[in-house]
Amino acid sequence: VLVAAAADRAHTDARLRLRTTTPRVRSRNRRLAAVVSGVTLVGVTATMAVAAQSALPGEGLYPLKRGLENAHAELTFDRAARGRLLLADAATRLDEATALSREDTAGSSRVGDTLDAFSQQAMAGADLLVSDYQATGDQSSITSVRSFTSTSMARLHELQSLVPTSADDQLLQAAQALDQVQQVSVHACPTCAGPSLTSVPRVLTDAVQAAADSWLVAQPTPRGGTHQGGHTGLFGTPDSNAPPPPVIL
Repeated sequence: VLVAAAADRAHTDARLRLRTTTPRVRSRNRRLAAVVSGVTLVGVTATMAVAAQSALPGEGLYPLKRGLENAHAELTFDRAARGRLLLADAATRLDEATALSREDTAGSSRVGDTLDAFSQQAMAGADLLVSDYQATGDQSSITSVRSFTSTSMARLHELQSLVPTSADDQLLQAAQALDQVQQVSVHACPTCAGPSLTSVPRVLTDAVQAAADSWLVAQPTPRGGTHQGGHTGLFGTPDSNAPPPPVIL
């Protein structure tokens, strides 16, 4: 009887021990699985983020690339730092427009859309930096704007031979945006350091000349048949005391 009772007690103890240890093992396995899954997810996300950096408009990872850019900008609370970040993103748009233009199969609409995005980001970033200068007096903000406009205008000058003709309007608008940004920066701080615009896309000079020619044609010819009017544009000097023609930017 005692042997039977002892055997029954041992069997009962074994079942009790099994009941108390099994949940612990399962809980530990679940925690381990969660950790492994989390590490894997972070690794996959990081890998996709790195791969997205080289994505071009129209490719699968490009929305992720732009989403990461936007998130970075939203989390940058310093006005000047955000402005510089937007200008850096705008420069990336020029990289993309160049790469798309060099592809034989590149759709012209993608080039045009990318140049439009460049113009928007360039204007937004410059606006933040000019506002920062006006609020703080930090001349480095204006210098950053002028360095960006000078470098970007030179890049547009090089890009004009690559972009499809259907994107010429967007190229012109991008050049006009840069010229406007440069004028605003000079007006805000005439004495601030920074390079001036040198290399200018042909589409911009042609547009300026066309506007000037249209203004001259519209002027009345003075008595005697000699037109006394003159004009001045973004890149010319006045040749008379007549008021300059409007240049629409």
